[in-house]
Amino acid sequence: MIKLWASLNAKAPPKTSLQLQDLVALQSRARGIDWQRAFIGPHLFSGNRLSRLRGRGLDFEELKNYQQGDDIRHMDWKVSLRSGRPHVRVFNEEKEQRLQLLIDQRSSMWFGSSGDLKANCALKLAALLAWQAWGRGDRLGSCVFDGARQRPSRAARNAGQGLQQFKQWLLLHQRMCPGQVSPADSLLASLDWALGTGQRGQVIYLLSDLAGLLEAPAAAEQFKQRVNQLARHNQLRCLFIYDPLEQALPQLGQLPISDGAEHCALDTAKPQVRQDYAELLQQKINLLQQLAEQSANIGVLALHTLAPVWEQLAAMQYPIGDGRG
Repeated sequence: MIKLWASLNAKAPPKTSLQLQDLVALQSRARGIDWQRAFIGPHLFSGNRLSRLRGRGLDFEELKNYQQGDDIRHMDWKVSLRSGRPHVRVFNEEKEQRLQLLIDQRSSMWFGSSGDLKANCALKLAALLAWQAWGRGDRLGSCVFDGARQRPSRAARNAGQGLQQFKQWLLLHQRMCPGQVSPADSLLASLDWALGTGQRGQVIYLLSDLAGLLEAPAAAEQFKQRVNQLARHNQLRCLFIYDPLEQALPQLGQLPISDGAEHCALDTAKPQVRQDYAELLQQKINLLQQLAEQSANIGVLALHTLAPVWEQLAAMQYPIGDGRG
């Protein structure tokens, strides 16, 4: 079972929205992160069969007659049967890896009992991934979404192009409407967008708190279907972001809560209320654990708002390698 980073020792109030310089400043932090080693560590629920992140993919080049020593895994059986002679496929190594980021900025992400907001953590994680990708010359595309809008960005392979991508993220991030809800539909729509690109061989990162999945009828099943569809031909990595308050609600009596439009009170003095609140987080974890155990192409990390995300990633990994696994 995942070891959630549980602590409610609030040291500072959460920060407000990010600026461009906040994302640019993360370039130096990105150099020391080994994502592959973080994903295969014992602290997450990736199952025992998590496949390694692909470094460079392979592009099909030509068919040729089989010769002794050729890899039989590349045998083209249909051509071999038609021609009566064994043929193998020849591949060339791709010159770049393709990454796609799906960045959740719905209203539920604008929460942080201490440390930082979930929305900020998502963008910081996205920036860390981006700086590493551009440092390798890889192509990185993205789609940032809130409860009403999606803002896709064209793939960039260097920081010059990528800074425009940062600005696109921040444009939606800084215009979040206080009264927006966090419907499951908008989360599912981001996965539909990724499916609609028709790309294969990508590494897709979903950065989200998965809000709304368990409240909407059939949404969890639809989420699983889309995730499995993406994982058939891609590597899918979910960076699950939560606040420590979601794991252990303290006994503070009546807590006023609001989504910016509606207001109510949560009676934290009732044990059943605290239990139900904690179970909602556990159910999300169980959902992700189930997906990760079913496919070697799916991996999950859970990160909280209390400590800087790069510090959490550093604690998750083994000694630093080349960052590619």
